Amino acid sequence: MSSLATGLRILARLDAPSARLSVTDTAAALHLPKSTVSRAMRDLAAAGMLERAPGERGYGVGPALFRLGGLYKAARLPVDELDRGLAALTARFPATGYIAVLRGADTVILRVREGTHPVRVGQREGAVLP
Repeated sequence: MSSLATGLRILARLDAPSARLSVTDTAAALHLPKSTVSRAMRDLAAAGMLERAPGERGYGVGPALFRLGGLYKAARLPVDELDRGLAALTARFPATGYIAVLRGADTVILRVREGTHPVRVGQREGAVLP
């Protein structure tokens, strides 16, 4: 197993921001030698992925993971989250669905999901309607 794979398996054991990983427990859970886990955790801490609080045993979430989490969250736009709900609605009902926002007195169409009804009046994404 590569050291990258070992590090990723260790990071996958973090299930809460307050989680603490000990070398002994992590090695047992992953069926790896303690020396391998200890070295990997030290390397992850040096990279900022894990952090050891002064006076505490074990490792917790490091600042680099928070930065990566922020990048992941920023890449997911709220309209993408809404689009999943819109897709479910248009699958259930025959009408075309829209996600739109008000900009002053105008409506801007952000997403369109075509319905299955034979009669359709549609607007394209990006259209600005009074």
